[in-house]
Amino acid sequence: MKFPALPKNNALTIGIRGQSKYGKTYLSNTFNTIPNSVVADTHRTRSTVETMKILNNSKLRRIRTFDELDSMATEFAVEYKPNSSFVLDSGSDIVNLAMLKYKEQHGKNPFEFTWQTVWDYIKTFMETVTGSGNDLILTLMMKRRRNEQGEIIPGVWQAHEWKDLEYHASAMFSLQRGVQIGQKLWFPYRIFVKVDSNRFSPIGSTKPMIVGSFTRPNVLEQLQHEYRGTIKDVLNEYYHSLYDSEYNNDVRFCRDIKELLGPELKEADSVDDLVGDKHEKPVQQTEDELIISSENRDSMEI
Repeated sequence: MKFPALPKNNALTIGIRGQSKYGKTYLSNTFNTIPNSVVADTHRTRSTVETMKILNNSKLRRIRTFDELDSMATEFAVEYKPNSSFVLDSGSDIVNLAMLKYKEQHGKNPFEFTWQTVWDYIKTFMETVTGSGNDLILTLMMKRRRNEQGEIIPGVWQAHEWKDLEYHASAMFSLQRGVQIGQKLWFPYRIFVKVDSNRFSPIGSTKPMIVGSFTRPNVLEQLQHEYRGTIKDVLNEYYHSLYDSEYNNDVRFCRDIKELLGPELKEADSVDDLVGDKHEKPVQQTEDELIISSENRDSMEI
C-alpha cells in the first residue's frame, strides 16, 4: 500500500534542530535545489560563510532587525518561483528580533507588553514566505538545559526555538550524534538525520524515523558525497513509508540503521546482530553524547 506524495505546490515550514557543527546550515540548503535557496543569516558566523562557499550559493544576507527580515521575505516572495526555499539561520533568533521590533514601536513598559503582537509579527513573516508557494526552513540551535536553580543539567540539551513553531511546522528534523538503544550509545561518530514530527504522515506525527547519516569529523565533506537527494525528497520518502506494527520502536530503529549503513552491517540479520560486538562496541554516554529524548526537547518557554 502506498500513500500519495506530498502535494508539489504545498509550501512547507521545516525546523532543523541540532548542536553546533552538526551541519544544520548545509542541510537547510539542500531542502530544494541550491540555486533556488536564499539564506537570511542572523550571526554571520565563519562556518555559515564557509558552508555557503562549499554549496556555491552566494544568496546570503546578514539580518540585524525584524524589519530587514520582513523586507527580505517580501523580495523573495516576488522574485522567486514556487518551490524555492527561504532559510532563516538561525531561526532561534526570530523571537528576539520580533521582541526588539515591538519595543521600538511600543516602548519598553513591561506592564503594557503584549505577546500576541510579537506572535503576529512572526506569523506574518511566515505567511509572506509560504503564501508565495515557497518553503520556509529554520535552523534551530540547541542549548544546555538548566534546573529550577539555574544550574546546567549535565548531558541534557533542548531546542532554543519559538514555543509554537512545532505547531505551525510541516515537519521537524533533528541532527543527533549516534543512536541510543537502552542506556548505550551506538555509532557515536555518525550524525543521524531524524524526523521528529511530520504533519503529513499517515502513520502519525509523533513517530520518529532515521532518514540519513554521515560521519564525523568532516561533516560537510561527508554530506557533499553521501547526501544525494534534497530534504524534500527525504520527507517524501518518509511520507511513503509504512510502520510495521509487529516491531516495537527500538527494533524498527535498529532496522532503519541497518538499511542506512549498508555494507558494514550487511551480515546483521537481527537486532542482537546489529548491536553485537562484531559490529561496533557501544560507548558510555558522556555529557556531549546524550541523545535528546522527547521529554528533554521541550520548547523554549517565554
